[in-house]
Amino acid sequence: MAGHPPCILAPSAYRASVSVLLAPTNGQDEWLLIALDRAVAVSVSSPARNDAMEYLVYRRILSAIAIVVVLLGGGPFAAAPASAAEGRCFAETGKCIGGTFLRYWDANGSLAQQGLPLTDEFPEVSPTDGKTYTVQYFERARFEHHPEHAAPYDVLLGLLGAEQQALRYGDAPVVEAALGGGGECRTFPATGKQVCGAFLRYWDQHGALAQQGQPRTPTFWELNPTDGKRYQVQYFERARFEYHPEHAAPYDVLLGLLGREQYRARYATALTPGAWAKVVDTAGTTGLRLRKAPAPWETLLAVLPEDSLLQIVAGPQQGGNGNPWFNVLAAGQSGWVDSTYLLLSGSLAATPPVPEAIPAPVVPKLVPGTWAQVSGTAGTPGLNLRAAPSAAERQLAVLPEGTTLNLLEGPTKGGDNDPWYRVAWQGSWGWVNGTYLIPTDAPTTSASAPAASSAPTAGSARGAALVQVAMAQVGKPYVWGGTGPDGFDCSGLTLYAARKALGVTLPRVAADQFTSGVAVKADALQPGDLVFYANTYTTGISHVGIYIGGGRWVSALDETIGIKVISLDEPYWKQRYAGARRIT
Repeated sequence: MAGHPPCILAPSAYRASVSVLLAPTNGQDEWLLIALDRAVAVSVSSPARNDAMEYLVYRRILSAIAIVVVLLGGGPFAAAPASAAEGRCFAETGKCIGGTFLRYWDANGSLAQQGLPLTDEFPEVSPTDGKTYTVQYFERARFEHHPEHAAPYDVLLGLLGAEQQALRYGDAPVVEAALGGGGECRTFPATGKQVCGAFLRYWDQHGALAQQGQPRTPTFWELNPTDGKRYQVQYFERARFEYHPEHAAPYDVLLGLLGREQYRARYATALTPGAWAKVVDTAGTTGLRLRKAPAPWETLLAVLPEDSLLQIVAGPQQGGNGNPWFNVLAAGQSGWVDSTYLLLSGSLAATPPVPEAIPAPVVPKLVPGTWAQVSGTAGTPGLNLRAAPSAAERQLAVLPEGTTLNLLEGPTKGGDNDPWYRVAWQGSWGWVNGTYLIPTDAPTTSASAPAASSAPTAGSARGAALVQVAMAQVGKPYVWGGTGPDGFDCSGLTLYAARKALGVTLPRVAADQFTSGVAVKADALQPGDLVFYANTYTTGISHVGIYIGGGRWVSALDETIGIKVISLDEPYWKQRYAGARRIT
């Protein structure tokens, strides 16, 4: 028998009438014992039939086994889990699918579309409606049992696409990138988003609305948390489509592993790949350094402020300083961070930082965050704005006498040993010689919106203070979940500026900030008013900025643009303008 190990077949879900049958399976060596009490089958090797005594002993052993199996109600086989009895188990994960979930899995793409089971069935509070449902996580999906609905609608897919998009991008719009390969496009009125080419083909052929849901974003480039590579993706309510042109159609579109990503994000108990972590213990510094490789001297990619969320991709690996480092996705890129400053995040949303103390009023002087006026250029066209702090650098513009500028950085010793300052100018920035600057007050005029060319109206001192703090952030990077001071998302910037300038703590996200203060008509905007935009990366209020006057506003736009001043008349934003609120 050593040459033929027993083979235990999956038990039946139902108890059958008891009977025992001994029968040869191949006429020579293999015999089958069947205990129908639990439909258990055991295959064993028989001795050679020409050895009569040994063969008789063998038959009696089999009979004894059969009696034991019947008397014990199936013996050791009774320990098989119920889900195994009712359905199908997978050696790859050690998990089983049964009942209504198995029916749904088989009918809706099975392994290719849903992936392997990652968990058993268990109760979970839904992030969508706050109710508790029986769920099971798969590599690409979360099955939810809704007994209040009749079959086949008693199984629904969780909104993993919406949850993951909110987790990774919050209020931030993404930078649209046309899907490679071209093809037909279709616009979905419910969200205003288009689905094109290979993604539209996949959506139509793989369950459409019921399986994938409405599109929530345009197509854009994203760093993949599984392999750290960049792919064109599009988020839907229940899925993330990934474009893989390295594969021939129809395998050029794959579903992201959202089930695995969300399960790890929600239930991770340690800092491991797939988990989300929060930056902690960086008080007194500008934040945690994201570096190209795991060592403090490697190339700096970004600075992640306190409470920033990031997703772990790989690690830990011993770094150059002897500490464990992790490869993470943060600030729109992949890099390495020292795990000393990471705390496992027990939430799928950023934790708002504790409000800081209200600073003393700023005394006007030539320091970053204040305003200056061009002075002492009489008899010349004005002060030269240059690409770097030196008179030998490329000229960007000439600023006439009396021009008001917001100081972003400096003083820095220039090529002529004079103090130079980096200043904001027409949505960008440049460097000027500080010997031609004098302190001045922040601008106090504004223009009605959304027309940038309308006549100016006077603003308030508190509004000007809010603008002053916001403008001091121009040129800094967009950091998803960032609330300053070295990086922000759109609502993080307004949160930071309101707290610094006014001592007001706003709600964390744009949609909630839209309920703060009082409503302001478009033709009555003043500097410091919050301007809101809808249907950018998702439906409803999804972006916010601060009106600075002159028909312009400042906001943290996205990971490629950062914090910038733009016009109210810019077509993309003008058609999505949703209203304004005054908190000053």
